[in-house]
Amino acid sequence: MVWEAGKQLYGKRYTIERQLGEGGFGITYLATKSNGQRVVIKIITEQILQREDFPKFQECFIAEALRLAVCKHPNIVEVENTFTHDERFCIAMEYVEGEDLGKLVKKQGYLSETEALQYIWQIGDALTYSHQEKGLLHRDVTPPNIMRRRGSDRVVLIDFGLARGFIPGLFQNLTVSRNFYFAPPEQFDPKAQQQEYTDVYALAATLYYLLTAKSPAPAIARMRPRKQNPLTPPRQFNPDICERVQEAIFQGMALDEKSRPQSVQEWLAMLPQVTPKLNVRPVRPAVTTPAPAWTDSEPTFVITVNSRGEEIKRERRQAEYFREDLGNGVFLDMVSIPGGSFMMGSPTSERGFLYLEGPQHRRAIAAFSMGKYPITQAQWKAVAALPQIKHFLKSDPSSFKGDNLPVERVSWYQAVEFCKRLSRKTGRNYRLPSEAEWEYACRAGTTTPFHFGETITANLANYNGNYPYYHYPDAPKGESRQKTTEVGSFPANAFGLYDMHGNVWEWCADPWHKNYEDAPADGRVWQSGGDDSFRMLRGGSLGYNAWLCRSACRLREDPGARFGPNGLRLVAVSPVQTR
Repeated sequence: MVWEAGKQLYGKRYTIERQLGEGGFGITYLATKSNGQRVVIKIITEQILQREDFPKFQECFIAEALRLAVCKHPNIVEVENTFTHDERFCIAMEYVEGEDLGKLVKKQGYLSETEALQYIWQIGDALTYSHQEKGLLHRDVTPPNIMRRRGSDRVVLIDFGLARGFIPGLFQNLTVSRNFYFAPPEQFDPKAQQQEYTDVYALAATLYYLLTAKSPAPAIARMRPRKQNPLTPPRQFNPDICERVQEAIFQGMALDEKSRPQSVQEWLAMLPQVTPKLNVRPVRPAVTTPAPAWTDSEPTFVITVNSRGEEIKRERRQAEYFREDLGNGVFLDMVSIPGGSFMMGSPTSERGFLYLEGPQHRRAIAAFSMGKYPITQAQWKAVAALPQIKHFLKSDPSSFKGDNLPVERVSWYQAVEFCKRLSRKTGRNYRLPSEAEWEYACRAGTTTPFHFGETITANLANYNGNYPYYHYPDAPKGESRQKTTEVGSFPANAFGLYDMHGNVWEWCADPWHKNYEDAPADGRVWQSGGDDSFRMLRGGSLGYNAWLCRSACRLREDPGARFGPNGLRLVAVSPVQTR
């Protein structure tokens, strides 16, 4: 049974215009709402209705709708409504006017590297969101399932018909014909485990197609003993592809899933960055959340020093931030931190290296926003006045008094309570940073012990200047202030963040791990295998020596401890799109 034009659904709310297409087990129709707006209606095919196992397919179809309904991301198609008609479950979703990337390539040939990467970064961002925020694999990333909005460079990931959670289950081995060239080996094996690396393969294969206009050799063909269908280097079809992109494609399409990057973030970090305006942040805020106004900060100078603390470079930088109004003239500035990758931990050659800072390993970090400064006493007081969620917050816990001084003597539990109260007030998801996010933000592209360079001085940070970075005998001593200083008193790093070294220790979300063995490859909070009886602090503080202020230095503490120079700095994990 095919629905004809003019058929009305859901109490005449939707009127069918025409059929758009038919996929693995769904038919899609273009429909018009009573207000004139167009939507897409998706139903299960007639062939599936006749199957004995139809209830299982119906269950999968309904699950797709429910998963999509909770996905709020600018590069994922939005679900408007779900309902039944003619005993069929229906999904009404956003109509993306434009053309899919498969048709685009067939029409004009392979894309330029710049254009292809623009689309891949956006879809990679959407997959990272669905993986990390929703625990959902797509399992059908192909050029026809990526729609480019008409008149723009924005693309949208559609058709979650094969999507599922990260657990073995229904239709794990279902691979439709158009996915044949883009699916990894484990998708053809009903017993194989599938994880984020499954979508990594498909996204890399999609990039292959966009840059060559050729479908890559199918995984199952490449697995033949005689290897009659090896993966042809994409540069043979398009000599303008750079070596870095070709290598990323090869690694992303490795037949052995253990040889692939284990997350989309990790794989994206292998690619060249695209124009910043096309980097879409991972989570779209709820409709009720007011969009922050992104503003360019005042220019600042980023300073680099040598091992003697002598300035050897000064660069002018500017950051983008938004301002959260906490009331009564108190504001919170959140700086936009671009995504990328970095080597986390310290190399064994770094002076002062400890085993808990290794092994050094690469992390891929998605874009996020971070507090320009540690939380001040004025900001703490404003949020402490909000209704309690779980823990009591003393409005004035600090030893050193001053509205623009960082708050201290704060426990980890109190820091989490602060985040929850602020999130409820603003509608944005504020939390403590992961250790990976904190170190990535602190380093701001540097690989030296401090973001200032080989050492720091008391003119650059607030720590115990009587104890300089002692592994350099000529490192200068300096003032030991024995009190906190106003936030922003010292130069910022290249991301526009202040006081990342010294002043107060800053709580991170992670539980204690003795080192980085088995650490994840992305920036998420590392929960598995951790000791929850300790939480992590980073950055050093006013009474500690320079060695403990290094970017890689880790300190564990009882999460209930609230008597030391411990403060916090926030991450906004639901930042809005760039302007």
